[in-house]
Amino acid sequence: MSVLKKIILGRDGKESDLDLRLLSVLFSVVLSTVVMYYYDSRFFPAFGFFIVSVILQLTLYYIYGYTANKTFPGVLAGFAVSAVLILIALGFINLQPAVGESDTAMAFGLWFLTPQSALPHFEFYTYSMAVFTNMFIFAVVYYFTVIRYRTVMTFGIVLIPFLLYARELTGIPISLTLVVLAVFFALMAAQPTGKIKAKLNIVKNRSYYATLGLFIAATAVLTLILPKPVIRQDRSVVEGLISAERLTDRFLASLNMLTETTDGGRFSTLPADDRPLFFVNAPERLVLKTKVYDEYMYDRVGEYNADVWRVNRSIMNLGSGGLEGTGLKNPLEFLNAVQYACETGSGFAEKYGLLSFMTLPVPGNGDLPGNSITVRANNISLQAMLVPANVFDVDRTYRDRVRYTAGGEIVNARLDYFSSNARYDVYYFSQSILKTPKAADLLLHLNRSVYDGFLTDLASAVAGTRHEEYVKRYRREFDFSNYYFDAAVTPERPRVQALADSITRGLESDFEKAAALESYFAKEGFVYDLGYQKTRGDNAETFLFDSKTGICYEFATAMTLMARAAGLPARYVEGFAFGEYDERVNAYRITAKESHAYTEVFISGYGWIAFEPTVADYTAVTAQKERDFTMLYAGLGIGLGIAALLVFVIVILPAVREWLFRRKLKKLPSGEVTVRILQRLVYHFKLGGSVTANEMSEMFYSRYSIDFSSAAYVFNKYVYGKIPVTQTEASGMYQLYLSVLDARVHERKRRPRYTS
Repeated sequence: MSVLKKIILGRDGKESDLDLRLLSVLFSVVLSTVVMYYYDSRFFPAFGFFIVSVILQLTLYYIYGYTANKTFPGVLAGFAVSAVLILIALGFINLQPAVGESDTAMAFGLWFLTPQSALPHFEFYTYSMAVFTNMFIFAVVYYFTVIRYRTVMTFGIVLIPFLLYARELTGIPISLTLVVLAVFFALMAAQPTGKIKAKLNIVKNRSYYATLGLFIAATAVLTLILPKPVIRQDRSVVEGLISAERLTDRFLASLNMLTETTDGGRFSTLPADDRPLFFVNAPERLVLKTKVYDEYMYDRVGEYNADVWRVNRSIMNLGSGGLEGTGLKNPLEFLNAVQYACETGSGFAEKYGLLSFMTLPVPGNGDLPGNSITVRANNISLQAMLVPANVFDVDRTYRDRVRYTAGGEIVNARLDYFSSNARYDVYYFSQSILKTPKAADLLLHLNRSVYDGFLTDLASAVAGTRHEEYVKRYRREFDFSNYYFDAAVTPERPRVQALADSITRGLESDFEKAAALESYFAKEGFVYDLGYQKTRGDNAETFLFDSKTGICYEFATAMTLMARAAGLPARYVEGFAFGEYDERVNAYRITAKESHAYTEVFISGYGWIAFEPTVADYTAVTAQKERDFTMLYAGLGIGLGIAALLVFVIVILPAVREWLFRRKLKKLPSGEVTVRILQRLVYHFKLGGSVTANEMSEMFYSRYSIDFSSAAYVFNKYVYGKIPVTQTEASGMYQLYLSVLDARVHERKRRPRYTS
């Protein structure tokens, strides 16, 4: 303890400020730890940052204390330590590019400005931030608490972590909030300022610290249980200013380079504002893809979220090239080709059970409505276009500047970014054709086990006709799906395999299996809940069998993996759903809140189809209501418990202690009774240990008109004169004690509530 005091007090050695300095150290350490929790919230790193903060803060306190007398060696030592710490931080910054991957390269300045939920973990950048954070927070806290105490500035320091978390549009964990507030209030109480300080003579005894601790605990609990207002900000003016800054484009463009892996974290920390990112003119509601992920890893050692998707580059580059123009994979033409093959009399219809298919009418062009959408970016640059499934062309402005990946993405051919105000038309074939009787019948007669032979026979039947080209395109996509399915190997999970088999048992066609997997989540009571927090090691398997609660990431991941287990090529897709329709611009608004994940499954007889396994949003509302009720009852319970505790501490406990004191007096010798009574009065009136019996007698007479001189005489006779006290004298002193306490009670009742 003496070593710690020397470190805290430094060369100036002001022991009168020891409690203030200790609280200042604790305050600085807590703030630094809370800030670093923002950059890495895992337990062990957070605990490590706490230990590092303690060591750095104590070192800096000693150095700053050493420089208090402004001697040249002290100032030189301060500069030297600061320079060493800055060099260490810069060293960490320079190490990050050396150990990082090229596809996640990012400048430190941009990393610092970027919300952490949108980024992978940059380990050495985080270490450098720990050094800078400790230096900055320590310097500010030390100056405004030890050198020049300023209440307003101290409160401003408290806001630093809150403002940092506000950038993420999320709150500091309640436990950390309570710690910060508790230390802050303790710091406030330890150092009253200005005229108040000059007029007060604070006795910092056990009662002082007990009262202070009770106040801080009550404040913390009330902060926890009181209902919080929900405020929706009108940020239109601010967003209008921000959207004009060049940093917006650079920031959003940089994020696109960091999407080689995803764990769905961004879906649960989406901005609450309604600033539109895109406007989309479309004749129907769609889901639009921006990125396709192929390989899923259940276990990431050392990571908080165990499950993650990543891009398989060999798959991503497979079949890359320019769009092949109007007519690519036209489902209507494909139906016509199958109809032609059935009518050739070669036994094609009989072989594949398409006799009923032949009798159904071929859909007309009217069964393919709305095969174009217009997308307009609103100050956001992306490397990929927003596109629905089954795109066959883009407008000629972009046709020579894009390439089409095997995942169905349309990206800039030069791996550059489209303009932040880009406007483009995308042409696609609507999945509404699947609702026609002829298309539905074809899908019900095909599955992956027969589709290879089906395409071979179909190509032979239509050879030399206008249908030949369309069949070749379907063959090409099927071959790509085979490679996709084989390359995107998922670790075997017996429970997932068994579940997929049980859901699809008895179903023959690919479409029936996929539809059954899609509806499974709604039938089995899975819950969509943006507020749900994963625990360490959670993955798709724990979602399917344990929690059954998650966001679109969990639903899409689970369906993709079950589809693969059922023998269907499937891929995990991230993009956007449609938002509200804005009549002012005649388009759908797409904001960050519409970020969405879904599943695409390859269906024999059609191709890639988007499936929506995520259950309806009303379950999120239900989950939120249940959680609100739980928190309400928990809060009420805690509030009642705290109220009972306060009543016990303030009313019952003093009464019990007084009763025990009076009972004990009856068993003590007469002389000891006089000593205990005086000691008890010192405690009741907070007089301090230096007050004499005569001074106490004068105070009671002037305050209550009670003549306490006889009691003072008896006490002095016994303590200083060593003269025994009689039973009568002890009883008289006890009665005076009761009279003083009774007068004190009446005084409090008569005291005005407010005084000027």
